[in-house]
Amino acid sequence: MSPGSLYPIREILGELMQELNRPADAQAAFERSLELNPGRFNALLGAGRAAETAGRQEAARDYYGKLLDLAKAGDGTRPELARVRTYLKGDVARTE
Repeated sequence: MSPGSLYPIREILGELMQELNRPADAQAAFERSLELNPGRFNALLGAGRAAETAGRQEAARDYYGKLLDLAKAGDGTRPELARVRTYLKGDVARTE
């Protein structure tokens, strides 16, 4: 039995939409990826970043919170997690 996609196409689409400065479309792609592949680190991170870029702070906080919950099982040293923690503390400039 296959473990599923190693890099789901919806995550790739979400990253592309984010690169094209289309954060609402990026968020939608990441959300769809999470429906199909729940609990994926990259999809939660991407959805959080897209929501943040789109000015959807509540959604960004929700995705980042879920990401930190997921990451509790790991060692927590990924650089993305440090930035997420800073964002959730309110220390990240909104112009980033």
